[in-house]
Amino acid sequence: MITVRDQHGSGTVLALGAMAILAAVLAVALVVGSYGVADHRATTAADQTALSAATVAAEGGDACAAARRAADSNQARLVACQQTGDAVEQVIAVTVEVDLPQRWPGLPSTVSARAWAGQVEQ
Repeated sequence: MITVRDQHGSGTVLALGAMAILAAVLAVALVVGSYGVADHRATTAADQTALSAATVAAEGGDACAAARRAADSNQARLVACQQTGDAVEQVIAVTVEVDLPQRWPGLPSTVSARAWAGQVEQ
């Protein structure tokens, strides 16, 4: 037979278990959220970098130098820059990396994104 005395402390154990589960869920949400923010930053930086490089290329300038400056201004690193086409039609492809603000053991510390931009036929 179970008496009231046998259940002393069971509420504390239950509360500790619930807090541990809540802490684990919050930790996972923090990791997923930080990767989501970094992915958004990398995508935005890649788009702006490609557009900036394509604009400079259309004016006859050095597209990859402009891409590097644009990536730097977006707190990103230009990993790759490729210019294809000729003086009339060209496409600039860039890949940028963004560092995560918090490093997580066993997970990548950077997020990368790729974007393309070029001249539009009229």
